[in-house]
Amino acid sequence: MKQDEDIQLRDGRSEVSYMERRGRNKMTCGARLYVATLFCFVAITGAFLLFSAYDFFFQAVRRTKNISYVLVVGGSYLLLGLVASIFGFSRLLSIRAAINDMPKLYVPIKKEDLPKKVYHFVTSEFERIRKIQQQLEPLPNKCKQPGWGQIGTVYEDIHFKTSVVRTLGFIDQAVFRISPSLARPENITVSQYMEFLSHHGYVDKRITEAYADGYERARFGEDEWSEEEYTDFMKLVSLLLSTLGYQSDLESDQQSINTMQTRMSL
Repeated sequence: MKQDEDIQLRDGRSEVSYMERRGRNKMTCGARLYVATLFCFVAITGAFLLFSAYDFFFQAVRRTKNISYVLVVGGSYLLLGLVASIFGFSRLLSIRAAINDMPKLYVPIKKEDLPKKVYHFVTSEFERIRKIQQQLEPLPNKCKQPGWGQIGTVYEDIHFKTSVVRTLGFIDQAVFRISPSLARPENITVSQYMEFLSHHGYVDKRITEAYADGYERARFGEDEWSEEEYTDFMKLVSLLLSTLGYQSDLESDQQSINTMQTRMSL
């Protein structure tokens, strides 16, 4: 099937190439014939004008010997030449202006620009490409970039590891509301701070250990997080904040702790 399509495509391209060469040859011959015909017409017209001017001038000088008649005849021919030159020059300027106004990216693919076979071939190829592009549009449920939320879900445009690291700021705010003296010093690690909170009874030790491990994996680990890992960790964060005084609306907090501890032990 694919070989047949390739053969048809090559045949179509060969036909287009042949039609383009034939069209260029026709246009060249037609242009040459037009230029030759125009040149002959202008040359014959100019010859007749010169001959008539000479005849009128000769008749005026030799037979009538009337200077005013000579001036009228000469002035008429000069006026005719001047008017013809003005029309020719204006025509040249209008053609140049039309060429300059023509879009540079214009592609002559309209029906009147191409032979009928070439036009139908081009339109059929455009239609085929359009159908291929429609079939190649990515589906939202299949657009998954590692470490990022899936398009069309609540996690869209969320980088899991960055969001995990930012949760420390919410925990600091929650602890500060309990007592400003419990604020985390800048010279201790997150693991030490979580150990401090669990040692003084503010948070369960299992929660602090799970949070510290998840935070450090997100902050310093090379592997990206999956959506399931991120969801479990955010449940753990919600449980931790609830323990520090925030209301938690989670239904499976204990299950989240167990899941995190199981993954940490792997």
